[in-house]
Amino acid sequence: MKERPARPRAAKFPFPFFGAGLAGYFEWGSLYVWFEEPPPRAARKGLKRAIPEPFRHAPEWGSFVLHAGSGDQFINLHICIAYAKLGEPKEIDLDDEDSFGFGVGQPFPNLKQSRAFEADLRTWLLALHRRHPIAFVARREDGEAGGTQLDAWHRWSLGRFAEVVLPRWQAHHRKPPHRLVDWALREVVGLVIDSPVADQVPASVRAWYDRRDG
Repeated sequence: MKERPARPRAAKFPFPFFGAGLAGYFEWGSLYVWFEEPPPRAARKGLKRAIPEPFRHAPEWGSFVLHAGSGDQFINLHICIAYAKLGEPKEIDLDDEDSFGFGVGQPFPNLKQSRAFEADLRTWLLALHRRHPIAFVARREDGEAGGTQLDAWHRWSLGRFAEVVLPRWQAHHRKPPHRLVDWALREVVGLVIDSPVADQVPASVRAWYDRRDG
């Protein structure tokens, strides 16, 4: 009996999300969405309105990229207000040397609020992808807030770096059409360099990243 050819395996996730997971924020919070093709200008106002509220404060478009974020140093306050029904902000022990102490980052959302915001971000991205296909998403880790609990989506995305991100770097790094293109690429490269697949980053990309990081 003739053997049937194996069916191609479906992608585990619809697009790479570098930095996916339960994120902690200290002051600022944002992410970059790189589309396969820039959404029509006429559609962009409506797309902005769909962004989860804490990241809706300063949306900006640049070529293929949408930058959504807090727009100020009060991302945690925005999360606490948007998800106030889920309880009081997280209590901080000011006597604990490892705590943040008082600062502009407070109040900090509790775990339920953080998880709800993360879930809404994912729901928004998946809905956005169905209307306007996404090439990749990038969100940096905030070291001041302990980073991100990186999950399976992030780990899967690392394996797509060479296929999805490097060709776009080759096309845009010399003369990026907009600063957001440059910043989105930089966020991804930084995450991959600080990962188990750092060897996938060519020397030329590392040199480009180091120049801008310095």
